[in-house]
Amino acid sequence: MGVAEASLPRIGAPPPSLPLSERLADALRHGETEGLQFESPFANALLPLLQELGWRNYARELVEALPHFSDDIDLVDLRNILVTLGYESSPFTARVGEIKPELYPCLFVGDQGEVLVLGEPTEEGIRYYDANRAAAGEDDIRTLHGTAYAFTDTHPSHGFSASAGTDQPWFAQLLQRFRGLITHLLGMTFLINLVALLTPLFVMVVYDKVIGTRSPDTLPYLVSGVIVLMLADLLMRYLRARLLGSVAGRLDYLIGVE
Repeated sequence: MGVAEASLPRIGAPPPSLPLSERLADALRHGETEGLQFESPFANALLPLLQELGWRNYARELVEALPHFSDDIDLVDLRNILVTLGYESSPFTARVGEIKPELYPCLFVGDQGEVLVLGEPTEEGIRYYDANRAAAGEDDIRTLHGTAYAFTDTHPSHGFSASAGTDQPWFAQLLQRFRGLITHLLGMTFLINLVALLTPLFVMVVYDKVIGTRSPDTLPYLVSGVIVLMLADLLMRYLRARLLGSVAGRLDYLIGVE
């Protein structure tokens, strides 16, 4: 009786302490998506993007596709969700005005941090949804430069879809999907192993050119070169570890939803 009515929580409202993904799932379960806004622009872009792709009753499928207990939804999460729902995304760098009409609707991430869901070109410009402001707009934004993500419908399967008329096995499709990353990993591994082979070569050169000829003046140059190689080796190992982690996480997610 002593508690003010305004302080009572709204029935069905997701508690603010819940992770972002759970708040979104709760809003979908209760049909409270109107005016929904989150701190993540990619979370804000999810529902408008699905609507542009022609989805209307997507609550159950989307709840199942959301990451569990995630405090943030970034670009990778958004693309993973759409893969689960049957949409492959292909990134390419361009200005908004250079995007072909048949690639709409698409997601556009600008060089200045803009996150836009591009609807379709109009006489006034481009119809879009600004995920940073959680507001729709229509303006001439054709000069904006960034990365566009065009979506391909791969229904009825999730994530991987054999093209019509192909008997390519699932694992071959998986390798094809990560062909570029695998090539980078193999190249980096080759360079790392090459640097490792240069260590005994350095010892041989020291014995031959420094100790054997009693020419200590060349030693600083050799040591400087080895230090540069070691730093490059550490950098490549760090980048390879990051890349392996990214590929492993993506594979785990895709295999889990297949």
